[in-house]
Amino acid sequence: MAAYLWLFWQYLKGRGWPQSTSQARRESLRAAPLSPKTWRRALLAGGAATVSLRALHDMCRRLSTRPEADLISPDKLNVYPPWTVLCLLLVMAAVAGIIEEAAFRGYMQAPLEQKYGWRPAIATVAAVFALAHFPFGAPDTIPWLVFLPAYLGAAVAFGALASFTGSIVPGIVLHTVLDTLGLLQYWLLGIPRSVWEVGADKGLWIRLLVALGAGAVAIPAYRRLSRERAS
Repeated sequence: MAAYLWLFWQYLKGRGWPQSTSQARRESLRAAPLSPKTWRRALLAGGAATVSLRALHDMCRRLSTRPEADLISPDKLNVYPPWTVLCLLLVMAAVAGIIEEAAFRGYMQAPLEQKYGWRPAIATVAAVFALAHFPFGAPDTIPWLVFLPAYLGAAVAFGALASFTGSIVPGIVLHTVLDTLGLLQYWLLGIPRSVWEVGADKGLWIRLLVALGAGAVAIPAYRRLSRERAS
């Protein structure tokens, strides 16, 4: 899978046939290197947003009537060797981070930004990103509706990070971390039970405080990134 992702990335960066689309692919991906200063500010802003999003995702799962939706049961995973399961979960997180950031915050958002500006571009991509997670064929849409704030929040956070830094690479790193933490948590600790079954416990309120606190740190950090972009 690592070899496949490397080849996939090289193509998105403009290598390979056809050469006539090479420049357009490279510009749409926008994976340009960043200065150490921009990296530090991006990781501070995006890292705080990632912590907030992780807590928000966990809250949404607890508020869902089907918290196990879109997850593989730990019982099914544990029939395989732990190293196999770990590799599977890490690959799942990396694939989501690389492909979703390249597709949504790169190829889709970059041209929209050039034509309409970053605010309409991020809003449009956020809507499409949420719809892309719609569970076609699921018995009901309640879990998707409950997760809608988390999908929109992630799209706005990573979209703004790409726009303010001019690169999707910090978003890839943090998106992968976001998914890795969730997948490992649900594998090692089990899938949490819905509040509709067990009520709102201390864990739910702690995650609410974490989401709000980390979000409060992220907002001014994003503003600094935005000012740096404008200067």
